[in-house]
Amino acid sequence: MAYLLGYDLTEYDIDIIDCLTNYRGVKPYHLAIMKYGVNYTNSQEKTIYKYLRKLLDQKLLAKYKLQDGSEGSMYYLTSKGYELAKDLFNIEEGKRE
Repeated sequence: MAYLLGYDLTEYDIDIIDCLTNYRGVKPYHLAIMKYGVNYTNSQEKTIYKYLRKLLDQKLLAKYKLQDGSEGSMYYLTSKGYELAKDLFNIEEGKRE
C-alpha cells in the first residue's frame, strides 16, 4: 500500500475510484464483473467488498441501501472521493468527456 495524496491507496483502490468516476454508482457485483468477467468467483467478490470497506472507512465512498425489493447497496463517490478522482485522473471542472 502507498500513501497517495494523503490517502492509503493501492492500484486496486484506484481502479474502483476510476470505475465510480465513470459510472457514478455501482453494486459490488458490477465491479466484480468489470474486474474479473462474468464468471467471477465468490472469493473475487469478497475481495471487492474488502476494498470497498477500506474506501468507505477513508470517507472516499458512500453507500445507499437499495429499497423496493432490490437487494444490496449502491456505492458512489463522496465529494471527497470525487475531489481525489479529479486529482488522480486530471479531470477538469465542467469537462464532460
